[in-house]
Amino acid sequence: MRNAPQANWRQIGILLLVVCSGEPAHGVTLQFAGRTWAVKQSATPVGPGPNRFSSRPEDVWSDESGLHLTVQKTGPDWYSTEVILTESLGYGTYTLQTESRQDILDANAVFGAFTWDPFGGGTIPGNPNREIDFEDSRWGNPADSANSQVVVQPYYVPGNRQRLTLPDLSADRRLTRFFTWSPGKVEFTTLRGHHSPTDYPAEDVIHQYVYANDGSDHVVPVPGRENFRFNLWLYDSLAPAGDAPVEVLVTDFQYAPLPESPHAVLFDFESGSQGWGSYGAITTDSGLLPSGSVGQGRFHTADFSLPDEGNFGIVDVSPASQDLSEFVGLSIDALLADVPGQPAFAGNRELEIVVATGQGAAEEEFFAPSVILSDNYQTYSVAFAEFHSAATSLPPTVEQLRDVTVKMVVLNSNGTGTAVLKYDQITGLTSLENADFNHDARIDGVDFLIWQRNSGAPGAQATGDANYDGKVDQTDLSIWQESFGQRRGAAAVHFIALSEPASIVPLATAMVVLGSFLLPRRRAVLRGRRCEQFRRS
Repeated sequence: MRNAPQANWRQIGILLLVVCSGEPAHGVTLQFAGRTWAVKQSATPVGPGPNRFSSRPEDVWSDESGLHLTVQKTGPDWYSTEVILTESLGYGTYTLQTESRQDILDANAVFGAFTWDPFGGGTIPGNPNREIDFEDSRWGNPADSANSQVVVQPYYVPGNRQRLTLPDLSADRRLTRFFTWSPGKVEFTTLRGHHSPTDYPAEDVIHQYVYANDGSDHVVPVPGRENFRFNLWLYDSLAPAGDAPVEVLVTDFQYAPLPESPHAVLFDFESGSQGWGSYGAITTDSGLLPSGSVGQGRFHTADFSLPDEGNFGIVDVSPASQDLSEFVGLSIDALLADVPGQPAFAGNRELEIVVATGQGAAEEEFFAPSVILSDNYQTYSVAFAEFHSAATSLPPTVEQLRDVTVKMVVLNSNGTGTAVLKYDQITGLTSLENADFNHDARIDGVDFLIWQRNSGAPGAQATGDANYDGKVDQTDLSIWQESFGQRRGAAAVHFIALSEPASIVPLATAMVVLGSFLLPRRRAVLRGRRCEQFRRS
């Protein structure tokens, strides 16, 4: 359980949700599946539908059977129901079980089980709210044989929505559904009966679908401040057929985070070169470095005053056939320093990070934005979405990332004199933002103080660099603001009473955070530059 100062910061979260997001207030909560759910209430029509939403206990409740959602008429008006999990869980497996006739749900009713971020801020056109859905409905058409669907919004993009038909459930009403949300991929499964998502018979599978980033129209959202929700509502505000109430029974909800240690060190050079090889006409020395950023690393010394017709400069190349499809980016610890007793390097200390597919004439190279090195180790991180093909200007697809070569390049044209490139800890990242600076699995005021102490200086993630760009700056503060109250792996945004004790963080800081939560974050922009291709000679 969190202490009182941290809980008071969560008051800011609920104030923002009610005041800034435009959502109806959540004054009523209920307990279901061991978690707290806020009940949506609105006496005037709001989305979806639009519909009026009731929080009356006779309209939405939980008991030993599970969670009961209804659409019922009160006076002249129909009221729908919705409950909202008071935690933001992020990547992981979301499982729900029902025991009602979802196969013959009223044609004008919609049952939804989905993620939704009321704050928005996502970068996907048409889906700023990080919405991933299971939905049961015929959408007002009783003759439609398809009665259910899975969706990664926006639904109108081909391949984002998969319609399916739930079978006759008259003999057994039980259904299990789950999706696993991971970087670049959402995997949906619908099953007959009640089963664990890790153990179920193949004959009970009704439908499975894998949705993945494709570098174009198909884009999987990244976690933000989304909450999981259940609702039962009327499509296009149409009354139920036959003017009869509708009820859905949800018997269970479970969440399992993705496995721990999401970042994977791909190369640490502790056992040697690990298959990496260097070339380039100006390289004067290269090999293993006893004192890398963490243990052993690699180094290359080069005389940039030497002629180099290919402009290769320093080039180090990984073994071929690296599978990076499970990651959203790469990070590397690197520096570029002068060599004692040699002419000092003068010019641009730029490192090019490249991933390449294919071989020989079929090779396609994807270039990350150049990073500026210093003479001290810093961690540099870049998302694959920021890599761009020299041929098409598009980023690599998940499929292309299954078989790549990684290259580290310092162009000969960058300068003159002698310099040594040192690097270590090449890591595949499943997240490019981490504001948990003290690694206590929660993002709170202590992390802010770490950022504040190091603001304006070069740094690493542990000293306030939330986006792994080698410096502690306002961008990192923005990430901390957006992440405040979350837990790494099972982030939490709690809805609480406003009478808890005050935070130890100064009120002035709280007001700055409150006012700046909605400011857009500065995003890295790919600088225009001439892309040279680097191939083995």
